[in-house]
Amino acid sequence: MNMLKKLDTNKIILVVLAVFMILPSTIEIFSISIFKISTVIIGCICTWLWITKKEKFQRNNKNIFIVFNIILALVILLSVLINIKSAKFNDIFEVVRYIIFAEITAIILTMCDEKKYYIFLLKVINILMIIICIFGIIQYFNPFSINEIYIKSYAPTQFKTLINDYPTPRIVGTKPNPSVYGILVTLGVYFNILYYKHAKNKFIVCLSIVLCIVNLMITLTRTIQIAFVFSILFFILVNAWIKNGWKKAIIITGIGLLVIILLLLLLPNSLTWRLFQVFDFSNANSWVNRLDKWENYIEIINKNILIGIGPVKNHVQELGYIDSEWIQTFLQYGILGFIVYIAMLLSPIYIYCKDRTKNNILKFYLPILLIITINNIASSSLISFDTAIGFYLIIGLVLLDVVDNKIEEEGGLKK
Repeated sequence: MNMLKKLDTNKIILVVLAVFMILPSTIEIFSISIFKISTVIIGCICTWLWITKKEKFQRNNKNIFIVFNIILALVILLSVLINIKSAKFNDIFEVVRYIIFAEITAIILTMCDEKKYYIFLLKVINILMIIICIFGIIQYFNPFSINEIYIKSYAPTQFKTLINDYPTPRIVGTKPNPSVYGILVTLGVYFNILYYKHAKNKFIVCLSIVLCIVNLMITLTRTIQIAFVFSILFFILVNAWIKNGWKKAIIITGIGLLVIILLLLLLPNSLTWRLFQVFDFSNANSWVNRLDKWENYIEIINKNILIGIGPVKNHVQELGYIDSEWIQTFLQYGILGFIVYIAMLLSPIYIYCKDRTKNNILKFYLPILLIITINNIASSSLISFDTAIGFYLIIGLVLLDVVDNKIEEEGGLKK
């Protein structure tokens, strides 16, 4: 009984959210997907918070970022109802998805307003990133042919480069494919940067950052690698500008760019060949094929301009896989859904514009927004649970700067 009394419910919930972030949604427990299990658990957490911290939880659900997520869910519901002929029962999860994502942010805002829980979550993520990155490196080198034991069932569409001494393996880490895992470790870098100033052991944080970057490189995923380079340069620029002014910021960012270029040139070709293919226009077949496919969607979009065709998973046979969250959102939910989606992404900037002292939004959210913007061109960021949960967790932590100030006005942040 004494042990039960010592259990901190807040910490247990934060650990559960962090574990959901690193697990693949393809895992099933008793034939039920992790996404559906997590949906139920997050729903239970929200119910518990509504009972135990009702006022705070209600206030956080009025955050404009969360409000736009809920509006987007309503637009999705409207699209499903209008396209009821092609709708399926599981489409309800398309509606639930953005509500659950938004509530992840609301949970973080509610539970991490105390500094000890904020630091605790970042510490847990720091440790988890080290663990999964070591797993990713083992996956890459495949000692004793370990991958052959599990990889075919774990990543049925991505296992070929991870067995039989394939010359350029692309790791999937703890996720179903390299692109999704690349996003996870990219966000891992920013979680660790947030943690750095609070951590007692700075070396462990730096180690975790390095391991995340190494894992990003061995995914050989161009889109997210490019997104990371642009975002980290922008992060350097913004932070240097805040501390030193524009002139020094440009110089420091320029030095950062030169260092990145030098490191990429020094890395073995087996890690950079796919990235450098971006500059080889003679091998641009994948982009040409994507553009041809996207061009075919223009007529469909024009015919369903206002509210879209509904969830594209019901139209895969005719349309194929979209390969772009920007186009998929427009195609699914029309101009109305697309506008709400854009408003949702820009809402934290609106919060910053209302109060220019919220530097965390400027320093961290803008680089994260840049990652989403670039990654959405040829992949997805917020549609998939595997990638979205990381974004919504870190956005919650970044928006805490806003919540902290409100709490201070009401009586001070607990420490």
